[in-house]
Amino acid sequence: MTPCSTSRVAVLALFLSVPLSARAADDPPAKSPEADAAGEIVEIVEAPPKIWEGRLEAGVNGSAGNTEQFNIRFGAHAIRKTPDDVLKLDLIYAKSNKNGVEIENKALFEARNEWIFDESPWFLFAYMTTEFDEFKDWDLRFTGGGGLGYKWIKTDRTSLASRLGAGFSREVGGFDDQFVPEMNLGLDFEHKLTDRQKFTATIDVFPDISAWSDYRATAKAAWECLIDPVHNLSLQIGILDRYDSTPGDAKANDLDYFGLLVWKF
Repeated sequence: MTPCSTSRVAVLALFLSVPLSARAADDPPAKSPEADAAGEIVEIVEAPPKIWEGRLEAGVNGSAGNTEQFNIRFGAHAIRKTPDDVLKLDLIYAKSNKNGVEIENKALFEARNEWIFDESPWFLFAYMTTEFDEFKDWDLRFTGGGGLGYKWIKTDRTSLASRLGAGFSREVGGFDDQFVPEMNLGLDFEHKLTDRQKFTATIDVFPDISAWSDYRATAKAAWECLIDPVHNLSLQIGILDRYDSTPGDAKANDLDYFGLLVWKF
């Protein structure tokens, strides 16, 4: 064997004796998925979390012939969720005509904010409402107040919370146009029946602190079913009952039942 051949054999033996990991360290590093075509690292900016959700709902029904009747109902709802609080906004409008005569024209706006304490079941809340009803003894009714709430159940499928607070109401344009001190006792329930169906119920009672026999109450219950997951369309069927122990010349109880098409966004 010539001296040249001996040198080549020695170099080859030395190369093979070096561990594979050590040789790989000399190779150029592979580019990470975040590297662009020029080899520079591109910073990936995550989209901010979605805190607002909304929904629109509408329903119409009527009849023609011996009885001419047409009813419409619209609703708009929004909810904002952050780690510290939850804000709920609700607007409902309903109008009805029968034989060319208007028999219903009312609107209700509600807002409620809940302040959350980390994992605690306790929360603070504040609320306000504005109500218009052409067939009541007043033009507008305002309410507002706040208090303390407690979440009895909070799971992925079921939630149950109660509220206790105090506030006021005022019926503008009515025979008792003044501020009335009120308590607020509330209950909120929601249960997910299936992946597409859920049931919700809310009850609020407002006793007059200066006259405990006088009170108002609002109760709502609804069943909702997702019918088109691609476009987020749902069908909602429910009832809304409003009671006032001092209605004046109007009836004490107003019961609405409805079927609506709901679009969530």
